[in-house]
This record gives sequence, C-alpha cells and structure tokens, in this order.
Amino acid sequence: MHNNLSSSDNSKVGGRPSKGEQIQMQKVLRKYFERGISATSVSSETGYNIKTVCKYFDEWAEQIMDLDRKDFFEQQKLDRVQIISSFDKQIIDAYKFLDEISEQISYSKKKDNTIPKYLLTSHLEVMRYISSITEKRGAFLMSPVIDRVLKDKILEMMKNGQN
Repeated sequence: MHNNLSSSDNSKVGGRPSKGEQIQMQKVLRKYFERGISATSVSSETGYNIKTVCKYFDEWAEQIMDLDRKDFFEQQKLDRVQIISSFDKQIIDAYKFLDEISEQISYSKKKDNTIPKYLLTSHLEVMRYISSITEKRGAFLMSPVIDRVLKDKILEMMKNGQN
C-alpha cells in the first residue's frame, strides 16, 4: 500500500502536497499512529517521507500530552475541592455531636446533678477531634497547589527532555 504523493498519477511532482492531499495523508498516517506503529515503519510502508511522518506523529503526540496535562490539572482541582468538602463534613458532624453532649451537660447542671464523667470525657474528646480535623484542613489548604508556574516548569522540562 504505497501512497507516495510524488508518484506520476498525481498532478504535482515533488514539493508540497495540496490541502486535499495533506488531509488524505493525515487520515492514512493517523491510523498507523493510533496503532502505535513506528514512524520509520510507516514511512517504509506508505512511501511518505520520514520527516513528514515524524512531523505528524510529533504533533499528535503533543496534542495527546497537552490533553493529558489539562485533565491531570483539572482532576487535581476537583480532588482538592472534594478533600476540603470531606474535612468540612467531618467538622460539621463533630460540632453537631459536641452540641448534643453540651445539651446533656446543661441538662445535668439544671437538675443540680453531678455531670457524668463520660459526658465530660466525650466533650473533651470531641473538642480534640474538631481541633485535629481543623488543623489538618488548614494544613491542606496552605499546602502548595499545582499552579501555572509549576505547570509551565514541567512543560519546559518535558520539552528540554525531548531534545
């Protein structure tokens, strides 16, 4: 299956292919690219110039890497929001439990009863738990985020690694 554009049945001999010929060439090459066939083998099989095949393969690989990077950074943002929401839910639930314990302590005080030790212990444990979760949430919020500067640095390193 040789599709050499400079063959005698094409109106142009050598030089740049027309837009239509470029589109046809891309369709042919894209199938090989998606199947993971090397540019060298594709060039040999199709008769297209190795530089042309490499050019398209590099473009498509870069497009895929850009999409993967965007997906990665978007997923990081979503994960971060989900983790913060999880901390918030734990804090809200703990405060609800603390309020219940506080009501029981108040009820005991109103009745002039001795406050049961388990209520005082539970109250302190819940307060420690709230403090711990709040501290973890704060540390998470203050941790560095993968921002644009870091993203650009990664892209630069990847490009330099390809050279």
